[in-house]
Amino acid sequence: MVKGRILLAAVVLALSLPGILPAQEHEEARQHHLKNAVGLFLGASTHLDTDDTGFTAGADYERLVVYPWGVGLIVDFASSAIERDFIVAVPLYFHPTHWLRLSAAPGLEVAGHSEPGHEAEIHNEFLVRAGGEGEMELAPDFALAAAFKVDWAGDRWTLVYGLGLVVAF
Repeated sequence: MVKGRILLAAVVLALSLPGILPAQEHEEARQHHLKNAVGLFLGASTHLDTDDTGFTAGADYERLVVYPWGVGLIVDFASSAIERDFIVAVPLYFHPTHWLRLSAAPGLEVAGHSEPGHEAEIHNEFLVRAGGEGEMELAPDFALAAAFKVDWAGDRWTLVYGLGLVVAF
């Protein structure tokens, strides 16, 4: 079941890569003028320890410091049958190409955990998120991004995958 979800996420990312390459001159011009990006994300999260999958929504901000490096802020909310997670992280972004963005982010996860017949628990955990996004330009300064990320919080691993809309300014 988990292998199928990993495969689905890899296929979504791979299918987003063809046609992603805008003209190199346009990208070089963007690097000098557009230093900020805001993204909205919709997708899913799969907790590997419980095989529990649920809806995830979030937003992120990136400030391009010196190309290809950027810093930012990630805020996500994930909801599944047995857990509600609120995540805040501060990523370091790396752009190895003009259409690919890699990230590593320390952060905080506030998790509300409930199972039938048990009292709900809320706990905070240190989180590390690593991932990548492949972007396809829709219009100047607007892109569709396929994202795949891995979270580690405490002793649990979570896969986060989906699509986002990115606006650069």
